[in-house]
Amino acid sequence: KYLWFIVVIVVLGFLEALLEGIGISLFIPLLHSLDQGSVMPEANSWLGHTLNQFFEFIPHSDRLWVISLCIFGAVLLRSGISYGNGVLFGWLDTNLSHFLRYKAFNQLLNVGIHFIERSKSGKLLNTLESETENTSEALSTLVGIFINLGTLLVLTRSEERRVGKECRSRWSPYH
Repeated sequence: KYLWFIVVIVVLGFLEALLEGIGISLFIPLLHSLDQGSVMPEANSWLGHTLNQFFEFIPHSDRLWVISLCIFGAVLLRSGISYGNGVLFGWLDTNLSHFLRYKAFNQLLNVGIHFIERSKSGKLLNTLESETENTSEALSTLVGIFINLGTLLVLTRSEERRVGKECRSRWSPYH
């Protein structure tokens, strides 16, 4: 029932982490472009190449406010995704906790009176309150692990590609 929400939360968290990484690596070359002619002189990536093409048509005197708007847009996009992720996870956490408490209470109402008389009331209340909260915290930890694992895999893969290109260019027999 809640699986799609978990997938969307993980994807939004993953996008949030990627946007943070792209934002940091994107802002420095943009600011350096104020002193230079091109945004990224060695635009080896598709993003750098796209930025060079975009800023090619912008006069040098107008770049500062365009860069400021780009930075503001990137921060606004990341903040919007972060806010949406937080709201969606809060909704999922609340509904899942309610669902678990409802099921536990419903099961408690359907058991025989002998079970209730033999059980300690504190243990039953603890199950209704604490155990459902622990399940909610476990879900939060699991979603965080998925987000961090996905981000780690992407960053590791991109670093492998960068190092591989550098090694091939340095040790190429035709270099």
